[in-house]
Amino acid sequence: AMRGPSDDYLLVWGDFDQIDLRVAYYTILSESGDDDAIFEQIDDKYEAVARIMDKKLNREFNLEKFKENRSKYKKGILARCYGQSLSQLTATIGDKDFCVMLDDYFKQNKRYSCWYDSIIEMIRSDIDSIDIYTYFGNRCHVRLTDCKTSAEKLDRLLNCPIQGTSNDIIMHMTNETVKGFRSAGIGEEFFRVYMIRHDEPI
Repeated sequence: AMRGPSDDYLLVWGDFDQIDLRVAYYTILSESGDDDAIFEQIDDKYEAVARIMDKKLNREFNLEKFKENRSKYKKGILARCYGQSLSQLTATIGDKDFCVMLDDYFKQNKRYSCWYDSIIEMIRSDIDSIDIYTYFGNRCHVRLTDCKTSAEKLDRLLNCPIQGTSNDIIMHMTNETVKGFRSAGIGEEFFRVYMIRHDEPI
């Protein structure tokens, strides 16, 4: 917490730690109970996915190597969730061996591959728009005519259920917090939402 522009108010800044990766894992990557246990036990969810990845690819997990490459995992995992190709990943991250490993993991993930293939079929059908639903059933209407390339359509459609679900969670928690203050008799003159910036309610 920190002081705002006026001493009359206290600005409280929240952060939903690694929410997009958490949502991506449970909505499009999770395949088995064993992997879910790893994901739930490890606080750093990028480390958790790295462990699951090595397990799936029959590699021994090396914690020190992961720590050296954590920024690559953070950048690469979500980029690959959103459909970046091996060549795009390599251009973004610069470590081809790492990117090949990451790409192999996603290609071997049956749940992700099924979702990815269904999105490709939607794009090939050349429809103007499509409704994508978040985990909680909220509809996101995606206008594909607004996208200039197939790659942009792919990114938009793969991104939508992940960030849409993240937004559902953040909005639900924010609304419940406001309700809690209101039910305690604390009105808008004493407590209100200042803004929400992606995964940070303020």
